[in-house]
Amino acid sequence: MSKVSVSANDDDVLRIFSDFPTCYRWGPFYSRSRVRPLIFEIGPILSEPKHAAVVACFIAAQQQSHEFDLVIAPESSGIILGTLVSQVIGSPFVFVRKRKDYKTNTVIEGSYQRSARALLVDDIICTGKEAVRVLDVLPSDIRVIAASFVCRIVPPEPSPLLSQIPTYKWLVDVSTLTVYLMDQKAISEEIGQLFLDSLLFRDFRESAELLDKFRAIEKKYSLKRGDALVKAASS
Repeated sequence: MSKVSVSANDDDVLRIFSDFPTCYRWGPFYSRSRVRPLIFEIGPILSEPKHAAVVACFIAAQQQSHEFDLVIAPESSGIILGTLVSQVIGSPFVFVRKRKDYKTNTVIEGSYQRSARALLVDDIICTGKEAVRVLDVLPSDIRVIAASFVCRIVPPEPSPLLSQIPTYKWLVDVSTLTVYLMDQKAISEEIGQLFLDSLLFRDFRESAELLDKFRAIEKKYSLKRGDALVKAASS
């Protein structure tokens, strides 16, 4: 692994994210197990080359005490990030498919040396479910010795899966980021607080009070599904 001179402190990372409060989007977004009207994603940052490259350098610097032969990321959220990090540290990159490729009958895309020491990267860590899925399908000749994530979201309930991820780190905690954006007036106080409150529940339907707040803010700002919350806050 090549040494990386870029180092990041909390302010450096928060400053990058303050340019992209569109990471916060309105819902409602439904899945089989929950309803979450507020969504956080880092796609807007990774779609901007300059900021994406800096994030990759921050991750590489964060893990520079290790020597890696390989960078691994899950499909599809981690592919862009994993590619950038591998270029920074000078190690090959492979990604893990969600299901076996019908031609090769494998879940790992890319080549690697045997007995590879790997860095696992992804955009967000919460319960650890996706990271553990990757660890479970890796062959025995790939050993993940560390993991890095751009953002951490503390799960509403303790997750035993997190203990299965070796030496994992993150650049920014989403709760810390939300408070920072509120302080910078990049996102409104009431929307930011609603997002922070929502992190305490797996499903908005668990809290009648939260649902009432959600409906009131939605009506106040005439929000529609997918709207960037910074736009609503400044309108």
